[in-house]
Amino acid sequence: SYARTGVVLSGNTLYGTTQFGGVSDFGTVFALNTDGSGFTNLFDNFNASFTNGIRPAGGVILSGNTLYGTTYGGGTVGGGTVFALGIDGTGFTNLVNFDFNVNPNSPDEPQAPVVLSGNTLYGTTWYGGSYNHGTIFSVATNGSSSSILHAFYTPTYNPFANNYDGLFPSSKLIAVGGTLYGTAENGGMNGGGLVFSVV
Repeated sequence: SYARTGVVLSGNTLYGTTQFGGVSDFGTVFALNTDGSGFTNLFDNFNASFTNGIRPAGGVILSGNTLYGTTYGGGTVGGGTVFALGIDGTGFTNLVNFDFNVNPNSPDEPQAPVVLSGNTLYGTTWYGGSYNHGTIFSVATNGSSSSILHAFYTPTYNPFANNYDGLFPSSKLIAVGGTLYGTAENGGMNGGGLVFSVV
């Protein structure tokens, strides 16, 4: 239940996520035919032990026969995950477990879908980074590497106004050529958010 984001279409099949429901009520990845038939929970074991992550609120993207998504909590170290799953519901894999509970500079709580460019997924986290006000991250589609591309800066004098870096990125990035574009909810010249780019 609570399908918070959009779906992706492949042929006559829609794919998406719910924030609740499933075995432990921590969310699902589902498939549904465009005529409304054939509803299937492809993966519903976002679990109470958190190892698979919880709350896949950001939806999924599709590349070939693989879905990629995020969970904003859980994973082996509590800061959320980026996962891969086959469109037949097999092969669930956490590509990265964000470790904010262990490393305060790690990304934390991804709330938006990732974007794919080549063999690399890019996304944002609501919290985490050096100032705990969000990050832009990358992770290889095979999970072999991940990194922080940018940690959003917080000045000491006023964290929500006159911050030219932005705070709390929570929407999907757009990749054009070698540049990523996105939005931050707060910060900017007047504290009301901004649009950013990163190369």
